[in-house]
Amino acid sequence: MNRLAGLVMASMVLLRAVVLSADDEAAADKKKEGEMVKIPSGSFIMGMDYDEDLENEDCAPKHKVYISAFYMDKYEVTQGDYKKLMGKNPAATKKRIALTEALRKSEKVNRSFSPVGKTYPVIDIAWYDAARYCNARSKAEGLEPCYDEKTWECDFTKNGYRLPTEAEWEYACRAGNNTKYFFGNDKKKLIEYANYWPDKDAWNDVFYKKGYYEEEGVIWNKPMPRLLPVGSKKPNKWGLYDMLGNAREWCNDWYDENYYKKSPVKSPHGPKKGEYKILRGGGFNFADTPCGYRDYDNPIEKSSTIGFRCVRNAPKEEKKEKDEKKKK
Repeated sequence: MNRLAGLVMASMVLLRAVVLSADDEAAADKKKEGEMVKIPSGSFIMGMDYDEDLENEDCAPKHKVYISAFYMDKYEVTQGDYKKLMGKNPAATKKRIALTEALRKSEKVNRSFSPVGKTYPVIDIAWYDAARYCNARSKAEGLEPCYDEKTWECDFTKNGYRLPTEAEWEYACRAGNNTKYFFGNDKKKLIEYANYWPDKDAWNDVFYKKGYYEEEGVIWNKPMPRLLPVGSKKPNKWGLYDMLGNAREWCNDWYDENYYKKSPVKSPHGPKKGEYKILRGGGFNFADTPCGYRDYDNPIEKSSTIGFRCVRNAPKEEKKEKDEKKKK
């Protein structure tokens, strides 16, 4: 195969990965409907060592944490999920709809953006929007809402949906593995599991050297990163998809750069107050993101790279654990 033919084939594969037909979208939506994964109780080592490139002082020190069993969405909440329950799709801007239609017609669209479609992760979601969705989902299923929509405090004793704590998120992401990524330390394998941008560093070099700090000034002939439908990559060992890529995910916790130094061992819920909320997981236009890396943003911030997934307590498992401790 000559080089030109190879490039054409690679472009066709990339387009196929990004744009699903209507039939494919319907099949993907049916496959994911109502699916959650039961995460077993257990202990793990949370956090990571300092990395000069990541500037991740707030990810240390490593510390042991125990997590009670809970259920977590197998996939990130989709635009279809959100619209069905909340009545609107915040990702569906006129500009994104037009770009998505251009992709569906196989027109050349070599720019980074988030396509519109019911199987793509919902984006442009503030933390408060995600919490409201959790409450609405709880009410729709006859469960107890976890969030007080006046104070936005979370009642962890309720049986409804909520955002995962930072500790729950990392525990679920690692799936029993304490390596850099949930599959090991080999970065070359990450592309199999995560929708991230392997060329991010190279693009940044061009951006700062030739782009004059304006994206329009950057000449970049490689494919640009885009959001993918949920479940487009391989899951981790516990069956969770897109934990290290696609959309970054809101967690329940307030951010405190020194929290790991004083975090309780059992099911930490984060600081009682703060200015920012925790974000976890990498994004489609971010470089590689380790399991232990933490990020944060203003809870009113809406971004084309931020989405979320929901969790629920596993009450039967918690009762069983309490009974076993009493016997001991």
